[in-house]
Amino acid sequence: DFGKTQAWDGDCILADQDLQGSPRYSAPECFHPNGRTTEKVDIWSLGCCLVEVLGGPLPYEEVPLMQKVCELINRRVPPLVPPWFTPQVQPMLCGCFDFEPDRRIEISEVQLALKRLTPEELERYGMDKRRTR
Repeated sequence: DFGKTQAWDGDCILADQDLQGSPRYSAPECFHPNGRTTEKVDIWSLGCCLVEVLGGPLPYEEVPLMQKVCELINRRVPPLVPPWFTPQVQPMLCGCFDFEPDRRIEISEVQLALKRLTPEELERYGMDKRRTR
């Protein structure tokens, strides 16, 4: 799902219309027909991956049908940021899932939050193994 952003036209990036990604990992703006996206689509996808890497569920794991996943995204329901995640990671992930691309966090903020994580903290918050609840 990374690489949804392709050609730069000056102030925004034009999505490759032939490129298909997984709806579970795609930013909301990828579903709009005008195809104009920015590098912020990759921040959304990265947030989805980080939730999994840190032991959380797949994005919209409780929804088996892709059509229903798309409906949730269109209704502006973000992927779950597990409540058991460390308080230092929760706001960073929520920032990845802002429905307004211009308000989505920068990659430098993601890097900073991840650099501060320690193995002890991951274990203390149960983020060292896969959980769905």
